[in-house]
Amino acid sequence: MGEIGYRIRSEQVCFACAFWREKAERADQFVRIGGDCYHVAEESKPSLGSYGFGGREFVIEMNDGRRVLTHNLWHNGRIPSHFRDRLPDNARFARKG
Repeated sequence: MGEIGYRIRSEQVCFACAFWREKAERADQFVRIGGDCYHVAEESKPSLGSYGFGGREFVIEMNDGRRVLTHNLWHNGRIPSHFRDRLPDNARFARKG
């Protein structure tokens, strides 16, 4: 059973809460822009033979000034309002594909 399944059973929470709790606990691994959550995957590893957003190029500027160039960006969804204090925006799109 995966992490989310374990949470649903042990913490008795719904799928959505388990999903967003997991993201909040690993917030440093996710890009948040405009209330949406994204994952920058490895460039050389397509997921199930596909790249996020069809391999389009994105340039992301992190709040700390770092710039990330990716062709493998995955959208995790809109962050629910009750999780936004734990997952505040940490970046902006400098260029979208």
